[in-house]
Amino acid sequence: WTEVEDLLKRYDSKLDIHISGDILWIDNFEVAKTLRKQGTGTTLVRSIENAARSNGIKRIRLWVANTGSGRSHHFWEVMGYSYDDPDGADWYMSKQL
Repeated sequence: WTEVEDLLKRYDSKLDIHISGDILWIDNFEVAKTLRKQGTGTTLVRSIENAARSNGIKRIRLWVANTGSGRSHHFWEVMGYSYDDPDGADWYMSKQL
């Protein structure tokens, strides 16, 4: 997790997680506004996924806020995450690692 922590500091971004069994929950993920749309989020998520795999995590789950713009939903879909609820009503997404 050291690499993830270093990247978060470098990019002035935030991440809160908790682990339940072999599932890592992303409770909060926020890329600094000045660094959005520059690949920073992609770099951070890949680092999180690599650290999770290295620590025996099998799945990452998260709840995506409905901010109205849909950008966060699109970001997670591009990163390979899909809705746990087929109709997307609960806004939970996950990815098998």
